[in-house]
Amino acid sequence: MPSDQRLTPVRLVDDADPVDPVESPSRRPGRRPARRLLRWAWVPVVVAAALVGVQVLLDARADAADAAIAALPGAVADVGDELTTLWVADPAEQPAPLVAVDGGVLALVRRDATPTLTSRDLDTGEERWAVPLGDAVPDLAQQGVYGLTRCSPPAGSTETGSLPDVVVCVASDGYQHLEGDQLHEQPATWSRVTVVDARDGTVRARHDVDPVRSTAVLEDRTVLVRRDAEGGVELVAVDTMSGEERWRHVVPDAAPAAQRRDGTASGPVAWSAGGGVVVALTRQHLVGFTAAGESFSPDVLDDALTSVDGWLVSRAEGGLRRVARAGLPDLVVPGDLARRTVDDGSAPGLEVSPEATRTSAWDGRTGAARWTADVRLVGATRASVLVAEGRLHGVTEDAAVALDAATGEVLWSTPLPPGDRGAVLTDGPHVLVLSGTDGGTDAIAVLDRRTGAMVRQVALPADAVVWPLGDVFLATSPEGYRVLG
Repeated sequence: MPSDQRLTPVRLVDDADPVDPVESPSRRPGRRPARRLLRWAWVPVVVAAALVGVQVLLDARADAADAAIAALPGAVADVGDELTTLWVADPAEQPAPLVAVDGGVLALVRRDATPTLTSRDLDTGEERWAVPLGDAVPDLAQQGVYGLTRCSPPAGSTETGSLPDVVVCVASDGYQHLEGDQLHEQPATWSRVTVVDARDGTVRARHDVDPVRSTAVLEDRTVLVRRDAEGGVELVAVDTMSGEERWRHVVPDAAPAAQRRDGTASGPVAWSAGGGVVVALTRQHLVGFTAAGESFSPDVLDDALTSVDGWLVSRAEGGLRRVARAGLPDLVVPGDLARRTVDDGSAPGLEVSPEATRTSAWDGRTGAARWTADVRLVGATRASVLVAEGRLHGVTEDAAVALDAATGEVLWSTPLPPGDRGAVLTDGPHVLVLSGTDGGTDAIAVLDRRTGAMVRQVALPADAVVWPLGDVFLATSPEGYRVLG
């Protein structure tokens, strides 16, 4: 039967939007472009938020890296816009600063004519502890009298990145004194070895020894040097903690007999070097012994006589230098090895040696050459560098520089005012360069460690030589020393 429903014509429209075109508000003039605009309006906001988040993360990582570097041995505190005097040492005690350990400075002083090892708080100067090292020596109270008591950490214990556990002192009643312009020496009649904990002042060991003239503290033994009755120089190595003798040698004394008789001979002088001991009988006559007591003839360069690094620097073939270091293979290098003030371990084994026009890098563990850069790093007596986040920071005669520690590529170079260059230091986010003129230290240049941008110049006392001590600075002058921070 035919249907009585009518058929309604339908027109098909190809449209992805299923909404009825009559009822859809998007069909109203001007609304569909607005909807698309709203659909994408959130994108810049999200991108900006993401960028802010990334920057916050990067800043947090940089801050964490700076804090880690600032906590390393050798790093200094933020110097701010100026350094002020924190405290002044008592000149009557004739203090001789040795090393900074755990926020305190250890110094050998002369207190009531008694040689004494003290520790003072670096920030306040308050005395933490004091250890008398022997009996009183009344003559030490006189002007122009200088005692022969010496204290030093064991060899190798103050290498970059380490601090000593103990300090070894050898006290005696021997002294030198001026008569006119002539220096005379009063030989010791007693000597005593005292091993002191560098942190709390506890006496770890103490034993009396025969009178000595000079000493060298090796890793686990102390070499005692004295003149014998027959005109020879006797070296006796004893176990630092127990005092037991390990070896003994006698060598002829090169000092003229007349000088030995009238007390004007100043030698022999001993110091630790390359894991052994070198003894200067005169400045031209040196003898050496390994820690095991084997003798060698050191061809030591003149500037090695003043080295405080415990290295033995001697001549090698072809105008090169052989550097012997305790517990490490010898390096044969051109120029001098630079001294590292701070090392975060990001370039393991890196050693650098500046020459006349360039700087070479070596693997200190194997002696293998790494790279050469066309920059000459300099310093006061020897170039000083620091290693942080894979970069080697140093200073040339006219600029502070950062080199890629792996390749030697110069990453940035910032001109510096004219002057003599001193230590290169860091407080974490900055590189600090000490500079001066006429033998003094005039200013600290503070640069951004990552970019090299000059941040500021901090003036220093004009009448003093300044160098780092722990995380503060020591200023020395003829009047004594003071601590700046």
